[in-house]
Amino acid sequence: MVSRIDPLSILYNTLNSKLGKEDEDKIRILVGGQISKRDLEKLQNPAEIFKHLEEHGHIGRDDLDFLKEVLKTIDRPPLIKFVEECEESLETYHGMPRSKIPRLSSGHNAGYGEASSVTSLAPTHRDMATATPDLGGDTKSQQDHKESIADCIKKENR
Repeated sequence: MVSRIDPLSILYNTLNSKLGKEDEDKIRILVGGQISKRDLEKLQNPAEIFKHLEEHGHIGRDDLDFLKEVLKTIDRPPLIKFVEECEESLETYHGMPRSKIPRLSSGHNAGYGEASSVTSLAPTHRDMATATPDLGGDTKSQQDHKESIADCIKKENR
């Protein structure tokens, strides 16, 4: 069975390796309105903070604006550029342009007990990645997607 690495996890871990303790302290202050103090205390590094923000809908494959704003506020322009380059490589997923992939409405219970459109119930990129059956290897488009993320990271490490 082939294990799949989430491209955003790679992004978060790369950012984590470039951020110092002072940056982390600033990030913790900046995200205090989005993450409870109790949850923030459990998160051990910026990568975990970013993942938590993703899990709660503040950032994601199709919206890295909040992440870029945090990096702008802590005055890390090279990291913003890196995120923007990675964002470009996320423009397609499974060979489909990002603009054509339907999004869920925000919130964990989207579509349950509230009026919603068919589009709001359609899967997001994350849902599609999780639902993709593992047939022992990646499809060509999945491999291309991983390679574009890898290229993005190689550019940052130069």
